[in-house]
Amino acid sequence: MKTVLFTHKDDIDGAGCEVLLKAAFGEKNVEVFPCSYGDLDEKISKFIDSGALNSDDVVKVFVTDMCPKQETMEKIAGEENCGKFQIIDHHDHPIDFYQYEYFFFSQQRDDFGLCSATSLFYNWLVAKGNLSPSKALNEFTERTRRSDTWEWKTIYDDTMADDMSELFNSVGYDKYVKSMFEKVKNNSFEFSDEEKEIIAERREKIAKAYQTALEKLKERKVCNVDGVKVAVVDIEYEFRSGFSQYLRDINYPADIMAIADFDNNRMSYRYLNPQVDVGAFARKFGGGGRNVAAGSPINQQIIDALGLETSEKGKN
Repeated sequence: MKTVLFTHKDDIDGAGCEVLLKAAFGEKNVEVFPCSYGDLDEKISKFIDSGALNSDDVVKVFVTDMCPKQETMEKIAGEENCGKFQIIDHHDHPIDFYQYEYFFFSQQRDDFGLCSATSLFYNWLVAKGNLSPSKALNEFTERTRRSDTWEWKTIYDDTMADDMSELFNSVGYDKYVKSMFEKVKNNSFEFSDEEKEIIAERREKIAKAYQTALEKLKERKVCNVDGVKVAVVDIEYEFRSGFSQYLRDINYPADIMAIADFDNNRMSYRYLNPQVDVGAFARKFGGGGRNVAAGSPINQQIIDALGLETSEKGKN
């Protein structure tokens, strides 16, 4: 008997859901499919087409920190065992998606502030009796929420929450999940000396990357896409959230920051002007997300809209 998870592989919020899944059901009783916006629907469709959903071996299928497109939602709804699915997300979605309320749940804010997928998933698992709260789990979930919503900076000045994100960006998805799972399993949420050194080195790398990216940005025109001013930034994908905050801090004259990651066929968008809905912008190009952060696949439509050069492949 196993529990299946499809989750976002590109940040600590998606990774945090895998940590909670393993804490709830055990490492040997789960199967995880880390996904990007470009392959989520394909992976879910292949899973359904394989017949795995109708197997007695699969008891529950979670989708966290992401949501399938309408076509895939309809495919899930058409399955006899669609009740095994539970989609838990904190992004904004078309109103039509709420017709699937028996397996779809999305919430952007609660009494404690902005939601993250990890915080929603934690509350769901605890409410269903699958997971017992602990000091380490509480801290892990809350710091993940603060990092993902940027409340670590805007409200709490919680540098440890930001350090978690930088550790993730340094060691990658798998090593991060392994490290965080060990911490919550042992009920001791502290960085090791090695992790502290990795984070310090990361901070030095960030400072150099920001300086270089800003110099390159000065040489590139801001794009106007249906009245939205988009700054296309040449910086490694992993720096997307931090550099967007840096641009906001210096009041850079654009509405949205965009980064093209050709190697993984994905665009990342971050808000610079709070009056512009980044999620709505991403949906125009086959993506999705929240009003402050979103992503989409790289397709010809976005290449033409932003004047991207395909020769840039491999730079990020």
